[in-house]
Amino acid sequence: GLTFAPDSQAVYFVLSGPNNPVGALYRVSALGGAVTKLLTGIISPVAAAPDGQRLAFIRLTERGEGNSLVVADVTGGNERIVLTRSGLERFGQAGPGWSPDGKEVACQILSGMTKTSDEVWRAVGVDIQSGAQRLLTTQQWDGCGRMAWLRDGRGLVLVGTKLGES
Repeated sequence: GLTFAPDSQAVYFVLSGPNNPVGALYRVSALGGAVTKLLTGIISPVAAAPDGQRLAFIRLTERGEGNSLVVADVTGGNERIVLTRSGLERFGQAGPGWSPDGKEVACQILSGMTKTSDEVWRAVGVDIQSGAQRLLTTQQWDGCGRMAWLRDGRGLVLVGTKLGES
């Protein structure tokens, strides 16, 4: 997962591999140079807050029974779990998207299974202060990728396949 800082001065990226499926987050200047390791245990690309001071990402829970939406400073400090999901309702690994006003993070959430064992994904917004979750659309998806808000906050762009249209 690759993410540019809002000021385009830095690039954040998560590295993982077949022998290490849980990744580590790194930062490098957009012009190149030294790479700084910031965090470990990340399973999604990060989203940078519009103010450039915070990052949002998905991390597995300690026992691996679920995952959490986490917010941290761009230095990797002051981590805070915003919301945890487990079982059939868990966050997707495609990466969150931060709203332009900095108050909400859009995420993919697995919300169940169909009778044919297909996963059902939804797009939700999570308030980063309270952890309150709201549906951003009633559309259900077979697959739902990384999300990005429109600059005016009135819409969301995502890559997905509508449920039943694969």
